Amino acid sequence: MITSFRTGVDPASLVHYSNYAAAPRTRSPTVLIDLESGELVTHFAELDVAGADKPASQALFIRPFKLLAGSHHYGVAIKKTLKAKGGGELLVPEGFQALLDGEKTTHPLLEKIRPRMTALFAALEAKGIHQQDLVTAWEFTTRSREQVRRSAERA
Repeated sequence: MITSFRTGVDPASLVHYSNYAAAPRTRSPTVLIDLESGELVTHFAELDVAGADKPASQALFIRPFKLLAGSHHYGVAIKKTLKAKGGGELLVPEGFQALLDGEKTTHPLLEKIRPRMTALFAALEAKGIHQQDLVTAWEFTTRSREQVRRSAERA
């Protein structure tokens, strides 16, 4: 999973790969959750070192400890405990804030994902991660192993 923030990210609170066992705890600023089982997924997070001189576009990678299951539904959340470069608050994207507030928008793609976000918010809440604590979140379904193999064979 990859994202970035215009303000850049302060790496101090990220769970480092040498301490990935800490990531499933709800104290981690990044969350990876199995939306089918409701379990938190062990992971770590890191900034792209190649982008260090451009914090506004520096990638934040969230990496699972083990290969994610194929054809499986997951969610990702970034909590407000992750700070901007320099220690300030990360900005909540306008569209995500509308989802948090339950405000209807005129954006068709945002409205299309709204029902799935409700399920993601419920799964996070069940783990004690509240909507008001989020900077952003998204959900996704992994491809099946067969789909991945077919894509690799065509490449």
